[in-house]
Amino acid sequence: MYWTYQITVLFLFCPKHIQGVSVNISGSSPYAVLNTPFTFTCTVTDAANLDNGIAFYKRTSKDGSWFQSGNTCIVFSNPEKGYNTSCGSGTNSSSSTTKTYTFVIYQVASHDAGDWSCGLFGSSTRSTFYLMISNGPDNITFNPSPPAKVEDGGNVTVNCTADCVPPCSYSWTLENKPVGSASLLALKNIGKKEAGVYMCTATNTFTLKSVIKTFKLAVVEVFLSGSSSYAVFNESFTLTCTVTQAAGLYYVVDFYINEALKSTWASLEQNMSSCDIRKSAPQGYTASCGSGTDSSSSTTKNYTLRINRVAVSDDVIWSCKLSKAGIRSHHFSLPVYTPVYNVSIEIFGSMPGSVTITEGRSVNITEGLSAIFMCVMQGAKPAPKVAWYRELSLVDAESMTGKVGNQTTFDRTTSINVTYTANRQHQGQKVYCTAINSLMVNRGIHAVSSSNKIELNIEYATEHTSASTLRTFALSGIGIAVVLAVAIPTVWILCRRKTEKKSQDLQEMLPKLNQNEAENPAFFRN
Repeated sequence: MYWTYQITVLFLFCPKHIQGVSVNISGSSPYAVLNTPFTFTCTVTDAANLDNGIAFYKRTSKDGSWFQSGNTCIVFSNPEKGYNTSCGSGTNSSSSTTKTYTFVIYQVASHDAGDWSCGLFGSSTRSTFYLMISNGPDNITFNPSPPAKVEDGGNVTVNCTADCVPPCSYSWTLENKPVGSASLLALKNIGKKEAGVYMCTATNTFTLKSVIKTFKLAVVEVFLSGSSSYAVFNESFTLTCTVTQAAGLYYVVDFYINEALKSTWASLEQNMSSCDIRKSAPQGYTASCGSGTDSSSSTTKNYTLRINRVAVSDDVIWSCKLSKAGIRSHHFSLPVYTPVYNVSIEIFGSMPGSVTITEGRSVNITEGLSAIFMCVMQGAKPAPKVAWYRELSLVDAESMTGKVGNQTTFDRTTSINVTYTANRQHQGQKVYCTAINSLMVNRGIHAVSSSNKIELNIEYATEHTSASTLRTFALSGIGIAVVLAVAIPTVWILCRRKTEKKSQDLQEMLPKLNQNEAENPAFFRN
């Protein structure tokens, strides 16, 4: 044993065959794990007939060595306890060009981290491997600390970090649904669907060990609702502003009228478990603190604005807002329903030769031709249902048929027309319309009839033709007389006798026309 040691020392200081030989150190994995084995391999290439010593170094201290001579590999120096060296592949063959030597750490400790190297005796060239020990994830944190509450439409940015070697990968989930694959979570325009428990998972990409950290995000929302889908004229109506996730909040609730939001209609101040009126509502309105406003821990709080007697001017867009947080409700469009208060009939113009209007109360129309009646209703919302009638007597009427036109509504005035075709059986009957909307039906209010009625004067087609013929004949005679009256004197002399005869005939005809007009005035109405 002593003799062997002396020979080894002799070879240590007399290395041979190192020209062209290269050395490379590698690890069993990119990272070591605490309390687990790790192996270094020193690979020598161009090592045929190698006759030299090989050493492992921890930082700068030698920590194990071999001596290679031909096909013999001898461990020259064993490392300290907890480590081991061995001859690897190719070391039992002199002709092998690649020879490997291994160094094993049985249980990696934190002090094993750092530079490890191997090299040939007598050579200044070494191959170095920096041993990194994988650890973590540890100390997972959020930066900045996420808020417990955020306003509807707000933004939140949270960075999840952990101590990790190698660097961890990160993922985010919301209620077990993926929402991010990086350490940074950026939420924009947050709504109710973004509320819930967010979980960050940090994973060591080498060991696949994971740790999680969660935070709960509550979204403060503001809703404006009404006591029903519409308000009724002269009845009361209540608007309710609801604030969610309101526990422990201090804020002012403002009610606004119209979209401009230039001035508040009424304000209420919430201070923990106390709620007070900050700005009184105008006359005719009452603002008050509702349910949950007397408890700081209540997560839902309600604030009300009561319209004591609804007016048409309340038919606008309403909203409410948390002034301190700048959170505003959606717009609430309040329709104000009103009954029909006036109905009238108008004639939709006249048709030359067929329809004439007399003082707005009667219409002359030739049988078989048509007239358009328009029913105009004022005040109704929603738009009313219209019915058309012909009055048979003071106590009896029947529905009037005809082609109904499109209904139009503007500024609570609704109009609808019907095209009526004249029938001689309707002579002397009166046309009128009635209107009623759902508001009136629900409250037992009867339909409102038109304030005026249009009497039908039906002209028969044959009489109309006779009258037209007489008119034409009379006008023709007058025309002839005019032409003769302005004739050239010479012609007048030559035709004197004929002219006198024509004048005499005309004079005889005119009394007859006047007599017919007196007996049948309907046919000669202008």
